[in-house]
Amino acid sequence: MPAQETVKPAQSRREQRRELRIGEVLDAATRRFNRQSFTVVTMEDVAADLDLMPATLYHYVTDKEDLVFRCFERVIQSYQQELEAVDEPGFDGLEKVRAFVRRRLSSTSGNRIAFSDLASLPEEKYCALIEGRRRNLHALENLIDQGINDGSITPSNARWTAIGVLSIVDWLAFWLSGRAGYSRTDALIAIDDILTHGVYRRDRPTFELPDRVNTLEPQPPGKREQKKQALLRTASILFNLNGVAATSMDEVAKKANVTRAALYYHAKDKAELYYLCMMREMKFVTSSGKHVSNETPMSWTIQIQRYLFEGHISEIGPLPTYNNLDCLKPDHRAVVMEYIHALDEDFRQRVQQAIDDGYYRKVSIFFADKVHAALTNRFALWYNEPKRVTPKEIADNHMLLYLNGLKRRN
Repeated sequence: MPAQETVKPAQSRREQRRELRIGEVLDAATRRFNRQSFTVVTMEDVAADLDLMPATLYHYVTDKEDLVFRCFERVIQSYQQELEAVDEPGFDGLEKVRAFVRRRLSSTSGNRIAFSDLASLPEEKYCALIEGRRRNLHALENLIDQGINDGSITPSNARWTAIGVLSIVDWLAFWLSGRAGYSRTDALIAIDDILTHGVYRRDRPTFELPDRVNTLEPQPPGKREQKKQALLRTASILFNLNGVAATSMDEVAKKANVTRAALYYHAKDKAELYYLCMMREMKFVTSSGKHVSNETPMSWTIQIQRYLFEGHISEIGPLPTYNNLDCLKPDHRAVVMEYIHALDEDFRQRVQQAIDDGYYRKVSIFFADKVHAALTNRFALWYNEPKRVTPKEIADNHMLLYLNGLKRRN
C-alpha cells in the first residue's frame, strides 16, 4: 500500500510535465503557423524554435499532420469553453458577446490561430475542425439572437453578425503582437469599443443605406488575355482554399483545363503564379474606389464593400487572402506589400477625415482599420452559400456592424 501511494504522485508529476511540454510544443507551432502557412512549416522549424532536436517532437505528436490538427483543435476547444463560460443567467446578450470578445483578446498567443488552408488537411481532420467551427458559430449566433430578442443588440442577420464577430477575433492571429506600439489592454479597449458602439457618431441621425448598384469592371478584351485572367482566377480560388504550398501547378492546370505548357507560359513556377494572382487582385481592390460615389463616408464604405464582395464571386474575383504572402519571393512580396500599405493608408486617411467632418466618433484609427480589414479579408474564407444569401446582404450586414456596432441605437 505505501508503495502505491508513492507511485501515483510520481506518475501524476510526470503526466503534468508531459502536458506542459505538449502545450509548449503546440504554442511554438501555432506561432509558426500564424506567421506562415502551415503547409510551409516543417517539424525542424518548430523544433528549432524550442531548441530541441526534431526527433524529440515525436515523443509528443505522431507527425506534422497530427501537430497541425492538435493546434487547430485546441483553439476551437478554447473558443467553445469561452462561449460556454459567458452564457450565464442575469446578463443580456450584448454583455455576453462582449465578454467573449474580451476573453479572446486576453487569451495567450497559443490560443489564437489563423483559420486558413484547412482544406489542405485530410478530409477526416478537415471535417472535424469545420464541425467544431460550426458549433462555435452556432453558439455565438445564439448569444446574438438573445441580444436581439432582449433589445440589447440591434436587429440584424444573427448568423452573419456572428461570422463578423468571429472574423474580427480570428484576425487577431495575423496582427496582434506584443512587439508593436500598443499594449494588449489598448487593443482590448479599442476593439471592444468599436465592436460595441461602431465608428459612426451615436448622436447623429440614422443614415440611409445607398440604393446604388455597383458596376463591376468588364473583362479585358482579347481571347488570349481573357484566357489568362480565367487561369489566374482558377489559381486564386485554389490558393485561397488550400494554401499556396499545398496546391500544385498540375492541380491548377487540370482545374483550369489547360495544358502544363500553357500554364508555364504565363508563370515559370508556383511563386510567380501566386504573385500574378495577387497583383491581379490588388489592382481590382485598388480600382474599387473609381466605381462608387463619395457622398458620405458611410455611403462610400458600404458601396466599397458591396463592390468587393460582389466582385469576389464574379469573373474578376476572388478576393485574396493574405496568409500566404511568405510564399512570395522577396522582391515580389515587397511590391504586394506596397499595394497593401497604400490601401491601409488611404483607408486610415478616410477615417480621420470622417472624424474631422463630424461623421465618425473619435475612435482609434489604427484599430478601426484592423476591424474593417477583418470584416473584408475573412469573407473569402467564410462565404460558400451563394444561393442562401447574396454578397450584397453580407456586405451591408458587415458594414452596419462596423459603422453602428452591436449596441442598439436610440
